[in-house]
Amino acid sequence: MAIGLNEREPDHGITIDCFDNFHMSESSSEKARKQGVDLKEGENTEPWVANTLKPFGHVTLHKGMLDKRTKWSGGPISVYVDDASKYPHTFYRCLKIFGPSWIPGETTVVLMDYWLFRKKHNAHRVDYMRSQFDFITSHPDHFEEVDDLKDGTCAAFRYRRSLDFSRFEVPSVKSHPAHKAASWIGRLLFRPKHNE
Repeated sequence: MAIGLNEREPDHGITIDCFDNFHMSESSSEKARKQGVDLKEGENTEPWVANTLKPFGHVTLHKGMLDKRTKWSGGPISVYVDDASKYPHTFYRCLKIFGPSWIPGETTVVLMDYWLFRKKHNAHRVDYMRSQFDFITSHPDHFEEVDDLKDGTCAAFRYRRSLDFSRFEVPSVKSHPAHKAASWIGRLLFRPKHNE
C-alpha cells in the first residue's frame, strides 16, 4: 500500500496508520529468517519496521495491545485492513473504535481472516473464529463483496450503508480464556486528510 501511495501525486493527503504489538513471535522469527531478516523471538520489531518504512514518509506506527486505551483520531478511513482480530472480543473492539470512521459508499473493508474458520486446523474452535464472517453476513444490506480481492482466507467488502457501531457489545475476553492472546492487533488503515 505504501508503494502504491508513493506512485500518486505528492499532495494526495493520504496517510497509513499501522496498529500492532510489534513483538516478534517464534514462528514470525523463523519466517523473517527465511527472508534474510534476523529478528529474535521476543524482540521489539517497531524500530526495524519504522526504519524499513521510512522512505515512504506517510506511515504512522501505533504500538500496543488492543484494549480500552487504544484510540483513533476519528478521521475518515477509506481502506481498512484487519489482519489480527480473529476472535469476537478483538473484532468487536475494533469495530467500535474504527467502524464509525468508515465512509458509506467509499470505504473498502479487508478482512484477512474472514474464511479462517474453514481451515481444518481450526475445527476445534470454529465458533470463536467466525466473528468476521458472522458480522458481515448479518448485515447484507451494508456490505458488498469485492470479487477482485478474494484470496485464501481473505475477503474484502465495500461498505455501502451506515451502521450504528455504538449498539454492538464487546464480548468479554474472559469468556474465551483459551484465546487471551487475541487482544493483539495488527492492522493498517488508510485515512484521507481533509484540509480545513
